[in-house]
Amino acid sequence: MTARTTHLDAGVRDAMIALGAAAKKGLGVITVINSWNRLMVSCRIVPGGPQW
Repeated sequence: MTARTTHLDAGVRDAMIALGAAAKKGLGVITVINSWNRLMVSCRIVPGGPQW
């Protein structure tokens, strides 16, 4: 293995780590949005429901 190949492998590894971190952040955002939507659906009042 040459020094250039080792450097390239390190760059690929760093890129994959960065993509993994971005994927985890995106998954966290999706989880929060999904949780919020589930909460709001459970609190929904049907049309023509109780009149305040």
